[in-house]
Amino acid sequence: MQIPKSQTKWRRNARIFIVTLAMLVAFSVFSTATVSASPGSGSGDGGGMDPKAFVLGLSAIAAGLCALSGLGSGLGQGFAAGKAAEAAARQPEARGTILSTMLVGAAVAETCSIYGLIIAMILLYANPLVGML
Repeated sequence: MQIPKSQTKWRRNARIFIVTLAMLVAFSVFSTATVSASPGSGSGDGGGMDPKAFVLGLSAIAAGLCALSGLGSGLGQGFAAGKAAEAAARQPEARGTILSTMLVGAAVAETCSIYGLIIAMILLYANPLVGML
């Protein structure tokens, strides 16, 4: 049975995402093990990790993931603009309606990336989680 090319491309992208996520988790685990094994770190017991460093590290990872929300927004807006151009080419008399609908959709899609950027900046520069320690 032949698998369509669209499904193989999707599967390849999913594999790349899974491998990248596994590398990120492995890096964070190994870096935590390295820090906890170093003498003099932590609360004076000769081992362990400083809770503030742990929260800051995870906040940096979360900020990176939040910043990735712009990727989905950009892909969606590009896809919508392409389809709007195709629709305007097929029906030139409906160009105004198509353009206004596409712009409203682009504005709504852009809010996701703006929220992601705001959350990433809060986590990086005004981290409220550090104050809870």
